[in-house]
Amino acid sequence: MPPALPTFQEHKKGYLALFGGFLIHIMIGTFYLWGNINIYVTSYLRYKKNDVTTDILNSTFPFMGMTMGFMTPFGLDIAKKYGIQKTTFCCSLFFSLCAFVASFQTDYLAFTLIYGLLSGIASGIVYMIPYYVSYCHFPHHKGLASGVISAGFGFSTFVFSWIVYFIANPDNVHPIFNETTQEMYFPDEVSVRIPGLFRTLSFIFVVIGGVGSYLCIPPPEDELHISEENQNQLQNQLIDQEQQADQPKIYNECQDIRSGLQTPFIYISILLMTLYGSQGNLIMDNFKPIGSQIGKFSDAYLTLVGSIGSLFNGFIRLLWGRALDKYGFKNLAFLNLSIELFLMLTFYFACQFQTTFIIWVLGIFACFGGWSAKVPALLAEIYGKKIGTMFYGITVQGFVVSCWLQFFIVQNYRIKMGWFMIFMLYSVLISIGLIITKYTNFHIDWQEFYSKRNKLQQSKQQINSLEEFQMSEIFDATISDSKINKNKFQK
Repeated sequence: MPPALPTFQEHKKGYLALFGGFLIHIMIGTFYLWGNINIYVTSYLRYKKNDVTTDILNSTFPFMGMTMGFMTPFGLDIAKKYGIQKTTFCCSLFFSLCAFVASFQTDYLAFTLIYGLLSGIASGIVYMIPYYVSYCHFPHHKGLASGVISAGFGFSTFVFSWIVYFIANPDNVHPIFNETTQEMYFPDEVSVRIPGLFRTLSFIFVVIGGVGSYLCIPPPEDELHISEENQNQLQNQLIDQEQQADQPKIYNECQDIRSGLQTPFIYISILLMTLYGSQGNLIMDNFKPIGSQIGKFSDAYLTLVGSIGSLFNGFIRLLWGRALDKYGFKNLAFLNLSIELFLMLTFYFACQFQTTFIIWVLGIFACFGGWSAKVPALLAEIYGKKIGTMFYGITVQGFVVSCWLQFFIVQNYRIKMGWFMIFMLYSVLISIGLIITKYTNFHIDWQEFYSKRNKLQQSKQQINSLEEFQMSEIFDATISDSKINKNKFQK
């Protein structure tokens, strides 16, 4: 059992840093706001004479996820070079600037490039820094720390969906069905408000990100920014220690990226993340089109569903995080996937009624939030605090794949197959995730790993030494024979 949590008075800096990371993730958590604003942006671009559809503009979501996932592994290295607070504040400022510049765009490619690709870079760099800082402050409560940080990501949509609604559509104007595209779009009176919406969001982002950056400070002994002089001194000490050691050192956690990449688990985890994130990314990004097309629900109701779902998503992450410390990842993963499978198999029927629709969406949001709370802590346990956050940056590529997967399926098969068959397809993906989870070992014995590697290296060294000795013997024998032959020739 982990030791008891320290009180706020005992560990004030730790709790403030945790709150700072929570705020940073509220800002970058607007990644999942796209499911709310896609229809608004599409309506605005069509108002500006762009022949774009909701399905096409849906590409903004996976583009943002792609650059976020690509940059996540490098975030801590950048923070190590420039400092944690400087890195988080600059990323917050850049993220805010992307929203501001996007407000002036009238071409969907330019909008996707700025609001999708570029803002994803800032999100990716800053994403794992709050996790690292919180793990430094709460090393024995990684599940709780992970749950609090990821809760910010979940609460984000709840906070911002109502801001979006009251700025863009305060009169609850209903979208109009388009026979050609089989989609719903808002009239001009709503569309003209979208640039002002993004400028307001930009201002809020810089305020929240600035406060979060100010508070997100690691404990002094875990500062990432080490002076070159101290770093050289530390390296010299390590060299001296290694030279004095008679036996190879055996570690109980992963020491470098190369070692982690030599284990099969990292590649299995990427596949699992694709399957774990598939249902959540589909519904997060498409719950408004699904609700309006199947259930014919109003924009106000769908905004309510999204905001309550986001709030539930955030709170449930705290529970998932605490449960992880007690029950372990594999048991919770089975529970998570089982609930997902039931909800996906019955989701089309739930979309017929307002009451069941909101309950099912809440359940899906809660399940999706579970992965964000559990996976970072799992990887920190498997690979160690030193390098686990970097491996989350690798594993999260599976979530990126699931973002692209939902985009291509919805764009190419929504009209051909219909939503019901898409839901059945995703039920199959969840079932595959259940099977792989059952047979996956979520533990790596690093002492055994490094012991085997050291023995293998010693064996190779012995073989090389033997080969060198044999070559030396052959060379000496050859020289001796040459001298004998030379003497015979001279005689």
